[in-house]
Amino acid sequence: MTGNIRPTKSRRVALLVVATGRYAEYIPTLAASMQRHFLAGWQRQILVFTDRPQASWPNCVQSFPWRKLGWPHDTLLRYHAYCTQLTAYTPFQYLYCCDADMRFVDTVGEEILDQLVATQHPGYYGRRGTPEDQQVKSLAYIPRVQAMQYFAGGFWGGLRDPVLNMIRRLRDNIQSDLSRGVIAKWHDESHLNKQFLIVPPTKILSPDYCFAENFDIPFHPRLLAISKDHASMRA
Repeated sequence: MTGNIRPTKSRRVALLVVATGRYAEYIPTLAASMQRHFLAGWQRQILVFTDRPQASWPNCVQSFPWRKLGWPHDTLLRYHAYCTQLTAYTPFQYLYCCDADMRFVDTVGEEILDQLVATQHPGYYGRRGTPEDQQVKSLAYIPRVQAMQYFAGGFWGGLRDPVLNMIRRLRDNIQSDLSRGVIAKWHDESHLNKQFLIVPPTKILSPDYCFAENFDIPFHPRLLAISKDHASMRA
């Protein structure tokens, strides 16, 4: 399927987000920026998995219970969280997995629509990146001789059913690793990169769509990862 996809009359899209602990503080910023910049003309919803639901969140945010698990499990088990509410995704044509600490800073339109969409990691653009290439036991393992492009875990998605198939595989592989006492180098992102080798994305977005704040690389940010003190946020 090409990037010339046109939406059906439903025109509904959801962002799937895990925001536990202090990461819940980012949801209002993400929601406001989504309403301003993301897929204007669509019905947009943030489905947030959180231990801190707030009545003051805007109507475009729907929360589901998910406990804080501590680092690195808060990110590692995000796909476990998403799999607890599979029926909630039925109304949506497209799903995108997004980090909580992001904000849209420029127009993101229908150029992102495709079956399975990956985003080039801003820290490893044009390079192989840092896949799990040491722990052979991990289902995220990628041999060092394997050519690849490294993708960001902070924003990816596409049509609902291909995305849900990917989410289920990621959950199952991560759980299999954990059952054998293995945690991949970069957690869920390591597993995502392995799966994109097995099931290649049908569209690849530039680092514009997962840009790190204060990075000096030749791209125009559209979705920005907010700078923060990681240690204090994860506490």
